[in-house]
Amino acid sequence: MAQRVGIPADQLSMGVELAPLLALLPPGMRLRPTPLGNGMTAHIADAAPTGGGGEGAAALLAENALLRETLDSIDASVVVYDSDLRYRFGNSVYHATFPHLPPDSVLAGESYAQVLGRSIDAGSVTDPQAYSDREGFITRRVAEVTDHSGRAYEVRGPGPDRTFEIRAKWTPSGNRVSLRIDTTETTRLHQELLRAQRMETIAKLSGGVAHDFNNLLTVIIGNLELIQMKLPVLPPPQSAEMLTMTEAALAAADTGARLTQDLLTFARRQVTQPTSLDPAGLVLGMQDLLRRATGPGITLRIIADHGGRTIRCDPAQFEAAVMNLAMNACEAIGQARLARPGSSGEIVIRIAADAPDVLISVADTGCGMPPEVVAQAFEPFFTTRRGGNGSGLGLSQVQGFVHAAGGQVLIDSREGVGTTVTLRLPSGAAAVPADPPAAAPPAPPEPPPASAGGGTTILMVEDDADVLATTARMIAGLGYRLLLARSADEALAILEGGATVHLLFTDIVMPASTLNGVELARAATWMRPTLKVLLTTGFSANALDAEAPDAVAVLPKPYRVADLAARLRALAGTPPALASF
Repeated sequence: MAQRVGIPADQLSMGVELAPLLALLPPGMRLRPTPLGNGMTAHIADAAPTGGGGEGAAALLAENALLRETLDSIDASVVVYDSDLRYRFGNSVYHATFPHLPPDSVLAGESYAQVLGRSIDAGSVTDPQAYSDREGFITRRVAEVTDHSGRAYEVRGPGPDRTFEIRAKWTPSGNRVSLRIDTTETTRLHQELLRAQRMETIAKLSGGVAHDFNNLLTVIIGNLELIQMKLPVLPPPQSAEMLTMTEAALAAADTGARLTQDLLTFARRQVTQPTSLDPAGLVLGMQDLLRRATGPGITLRIIADHGGRTIRCDPAQFEAAVMNLAMNACEAIGQARLARPGSSGEIVIRIAADAPDVLISVADTGCGMPPEVVAQAFEPFFTTRRGGNGSGLGLSQVQGFVHAAGGQVLIDSREGVGTTVTLRLPSGAAAVPADPPAAAPPAPPEPPPASAGGGTTILMVEDDADVLATTARMIAGLGYRLLLARSADEALAILEGGATVHLLFTDIVMPASTLNGVELARAATWMRPTLKVLLTTGFSANALDAEAPDAVAVLPKPYRVADLAARLRALAGTPPALASF
């Protein structure tokens, strides 16, 4: 039996507010408008009565309004098609996502293929097949949406770089309810997580490779210097030729050492010595070096406008970061000159205050970078230099240094205009304090009592056989008496055996040993409180996080004979006599 519902036409027009009501009617029911005059319209539902007079329809309308309000509150697109894939209704997010679609009053009853055709006509479909093979695309999509498996799938657009996950469910009455969730931010965060995990993996590999490479360089540099020390016994022509060859080899080894330092900085495993410093003073002190590095034809300007604020970081790493940025700027200007022959270039290094931070920016008038290159700029081994020249570690070193100092790096680049890289570092004191008066040099330490062998005894602990043999020759050549151990256990056994030892010289990272170098030093100084300790390593940040003995000294690998001699003299005193190398 049909039921009449009287509603003012100016408040409720068929096809607008009542359109969602169609979705609530069981199959076979319909609403028919019939004008009654006096501004009234009868909406006749071909269905069994739902209550007394207009009260049943009012209740139905209230439930419909509640359903509409509920669906509109969902922060996702919801659209309903019936069992014949004809449009029933979509919530407000659906229409906001597809603003080219008309309201429900127009879409109601259209097939899925017709609605999809509207999106193709509006150019909002991102799949190229929609335009190259319209009918084939629509046929494929219709087949996909009739899939009752309920599996979710991802689509792109509308809009650049937007991703959505679509989940479809079929109701018992045969309606298809589709939920379209905007996953753009989730996808971005997932990609950032994957990138962070990839970078962490590369950092671990880089740190391990750098550590092993530093061991190799220690052997190479040490033996080259030992060879040089024996050159005076050779005839002069042969000695001069050998000196030239060994100097070239040492220069190459030094280059390798700098590369490993970049790797360790990226991996944040380099031994750092942070101090409070004036960034402008350091940059101005590098001015001559920067001008030589950038070469002729490039104007270099340094602007200090930071109010004398200090930063706390490792000065050597700060200088390396500034130099890396300046060299990158120089390379970008060189590439711009290839495109614009005869053009000039300028590099501006500015130090400014932006409380509570200090900004160090390096700006150039080079070729600039597109967004996809900027996105990869900090990845290790990525380089844009011509012919693949360069290690691709420059910006990785910069990022590792800045993060270790508690700051961040920002890149602003425009193709054909230039690039500005800004280091934002936490500020220290409000003004640079005056340099304290130079302290009188400490008196040289008294040499420890001579051992039974007549000299200062050093216990050296190193798990790498080649490093152990090379460094042992260096130390013996300096006139010290040596005891050697390949592990912490061997070293402790020597100490427990009562041997005279004045200084413990130990590697930090010894994977095959039960204790690392820091733990060995702690145990050894507990056994012998007056024992001096010198640590060495290819990297040590992780190991030194542990509580180390007071005033512990660290000698980074690779080291030269002169560096080793200076550390040993400072800790163990001057040997009684220099042995012949």
